[in-house]
Amino acid sequence: MLVNDDGDAVAEIPDLETYDLSTTRGRAMLLDDILVALGHADRRVVLDMIRERRERAERAVEAARLDRSAGEDVPQHPSGNPVP
Repeated sequence: MLVNDDGDAVAEIPDLETYDLSTTRGRAMLLDDILVALGHADRRVVLDMIRERRERAERAVEAARLDRSAGEDVPQHPSGNPVP
């Protein structure tokens, strides 16, 4: 199990006992699998961050839309933008 600085599990290398660490090839295969697992963990962190930012942006847009609709009636262009 690979953990991050907070101690949260981020990746797992299955069947560690099957790697032959007495050979260079076996050690290299283990390192490759560790790097792949870390890459997947980093990708998940980035995707979670993107998802969180998107949700925050959607909430901000919705809040702005509600604020605008709660204010005085402003004529709207068909595109949804206020008419000057």
